[in-house]
Amino acid sequence: MRNDESRRRVPARFTIWLTCGCSVRKKDLPMGYRVTYPCPNGMGHGYRLRWTRWVDDRNGSGYNPEVQG
Repeated sequence: MRNDESRRRVPARFTIWLTCGCSVRKKDLPMGYRVTYPCPNGMGHGYRLRWTRWVDDRNGSGYNPEVQG
């Protein structure tokens, strides 16, 4: 691929909700219950927040039982 060619972007398919209430868009699901993400809002919520639930653009969803309980 040459430098002047544009690359095809893979769209983010999953919305992942964090313990602070914010959400991030990713193209892959969390690989486990203890996976952490940084808060994307830059409001000081933290860099190692656990995920609470995810929603798929194709009508799927799931939750983290370790955080919900």
